[in-house]
Amino acid sequence: MSEEKALNQCSGVIHSEPVQRYGDSDDEPMVYEKHKDYATSVRQSRDNLIAEGVDPGSIIFQSDLRNRILRREDESRADFAKRYVETVNAMIGRGITILNDQCTTQVVASRFRTADGRVFDLGPESWA
Repeated sequence: MSEEKALNQCSGVIHSEPVQRYGDSDDEPMVYEKHKDYATSVRQSRDNLIAEGVDPGSIIFQSDLRNRILRREDESRADFAKRYVETVNAMIGRGITILNDQCTTQVVASRFRTADGRVFDLGPESWA
């Protein structure tokens, strides 16, 4: 028995060996695997659509919406949200394709519940 262990045993200190495996340390960087780069994928989709003859002006990225639909100085959040939805719906109605380049996860919720209790189920093939 080592001198340190003997001293600890006499003083009532419990001695234990560290049980740490690779990947258990807080000092080691955590690595997250991103299964799909959605932004790159969407940009490739846009390029493919344009190559097929779709008008480039009829395709926009979701990240561009904040530059196209600005909140007015005197506008409440509720009024802005309403106008935002109306504008997006009008764009879609005119044939504008809005590509989601902001998705950051492999799994996206397909069911949503609003504050007033309504439930929207987008279904398995919705591309939500």
